Amino acid sequence: MPILASTHLGPGRNKLFIRGVADSSFSGFSQTTVGEYLGDVRLTYYAPDPNLNLYDMERVEVLEGPQGTLYGTGGLGGIIRLVPTPPDLARNEGSLSIGAIGVAHGSDGFDAAGMVNVVLIPEHAALRLVAYSSVEPGYIDDPSRGLSNVNETKSQGGRFALSVSPARDWLVTIGAAMQNITSKDSQYVLRESPPLQRSTQISQPFDNDYALGYATLEKRLDGAQFTSTTSIVRHNVDSTIDATVSVRPRKFEEDTAIRLISNETRFSERSEQESWVAGFTGLLARASTIRKLGNIADPEVIAKVSNTNLEAALFGQYSRSIGSGVNLTGGTRLSYARSTGEVGDENRETTADPKRTQFRLSPMAALSWQLSSRLLTFLHWQSAFRPGLLEVTSVGAEVASQRVEADSISTLEFGGRFGKAGHDPISLSASVSYSRWSDIQADQIDQAGLPFTDNLGNGRIKTFEAQAMWLPSKSLQLEASVFISSSRLAKPMPRFADAKERELPNIPHFGGRVAGTLSHRFDDRTEMHVNGSVRYVGSSDLGIGFPLDVSQGRYADASLRGRLVRGTVELSIDVDNLFDTRGNRFAFGNPFAIGEQNQVTPLIPRRVRVGIGARF
Repeated sequence: MPILASTHLGPGRNKLFIRGVADSSFSGFSQTTVGEYLGDVRLTYYAPDPNLNLYDMERVEVLEGPQGTLYGTGGLGGIIRLVPTPPDLARNEGSLSIGAIGVAHGSDGFDAAGMVNVVLIPEHAALRLVAYSSVEPGYIDDPSRGLSNVNETKSQGGRFALSVSPARDWLVTIGAAMQNITSKDSQYVLRESPPLQRSTQISQPFDNDYALGYATLEKRLDGAQFTSTTSIVRHNVDSTIDATVSVRPRKFEEDTAIRLISNETRFSERSEQESWVAGFTGLLARASTIRKLGNIADPEVIAKVSNTNLEAALFGQYSRSIGSGVNLTGGTRLSYARSTGEVGDENRETTADPKRTQFRLSPMAALSWQLSSRLLTFLHWQSAFRPGLLEVTSVGAEVASQRVEADSISTLEFGGRFGKAGHDPISLSASVSYSRWSDIQADQIDQAGLPFTDNLGNGRIKTFEAQAMWLPSKSLQLEASVFISSSRLAKPMPRFADAKERELPNIPHFGGRVAGTLSHRFDDRTEMHVNGSVRYVGSSDLGIGFPLDVSQGRYADASLRGRLVRGTVELSIDVDNLFDTRGNRFAFGNPFAIGEQNQVTPLIPRRVRVGIGARF
């Protein structure tokens, strides 16, 4: 989806953006612009995308634009919802997948995943277990240390869900997900270095440990649906960076521990004439960070900071048909937020403890008109707000507190759809949108390489997006999509005055994708599917103002995928970056050398995976 963008620090380190709503290329204490869910479980608040494995997922939903009236999170840019396949109360089943991976100019790796569904009490209780492990090959060499393929990444994890239906129309599910991602080194190189090489004094490993547990209660109530989910998340993100600025090696370490407790309760109902959602959400998020800087044997603690956010919101949306194919929708979200910043220091008996409380109303309205059985037009106006924070930092004996204002966004979108994708011979969709973004919060990096959060000012975003699908025959499917974006920092804060009319970070002017899928059935048990695609990512800037005003993007990436299925067994081959294209996905890797503006994150070289899977 060209509307979906990402940074490229590496698995477990990336920020996601939807439809051009990008605050910065770095992760800090501000809430992410994209809300992420696993089913009905809130996955993140401050943190980067945990990059959960997608094995045994039923579907992935992407909701564009400001959100807050359908789900508990009030995402400025939208919501990504991963929906795992639920436990099956009626039958035992399982699956297995194994793959061998090779990367051009790099090493080899593998992946393995399995699922088992066990019926404990027919129609009343079932357990579903998923486990997986993978090694993604490295492809960056460090000749100064005599090492090859230093950026190998390992991932292990699993999920389980126990569903119990004690009575008709009742369902209780208890579940958990765990995952650990470990990267041996970073994946950036320097412009003047040979391809896929970088010389550093020390390794720069990264570790992302993620775990969540949840309980969900569901009940059918005379056509309405009641859902309540309570969850707890434990998320640790640790990184090491080469901070050498002269001959003597120096390293920077940042260890962040995130704890997230949330509840989301929703009532909903849908009929031919009307539909509605009403809900409540509550959240307590705390992030504690320790930063160290100094010699590689024993770096000195330079900051111990904690930020805590307490949020609660009432949200709802109501839609009704008023005849002649016209449907009206209205909704709102009332939010309460309280933030606290603290500095902890073993040598200091007292701590700074500033607090801040905010209330905000975020309404929405929409009009849709079904002109015919295949043609629909719509007009949406949506808004969302992100709580401000009190950023508290300590460097040595210095303690500083900075007020970061809440930011808000409102988006007006007009568009239409013709046909149903995948069913009608021709289907089209297109929309244009205009967004006004006030007091943009952004996690930044100063010229010394240390992180901070600030308000950039006011911005505007204009977008156009379109998708088309053509089914010329039962065996052939052709599709294309495009995204065009224009963004500006229209009214900057005094600190960023030199960046007036600069583009917002990390969103390409243009992105597009074309793809085709050919299918053939040999007999009742055997079929083949071949898919090819080409994706283009246009140019964007890493950030706003020096030293972040460096270009990235402008590359095309082709892929080819094949599946041969016979009965319950599947053979597959996947080739990414088919033509071994070189390009710069992300112009960042090390904050302490960002001033040189010479960092490049290359595309992963040609990657081939050969796999076999089975269902039983």
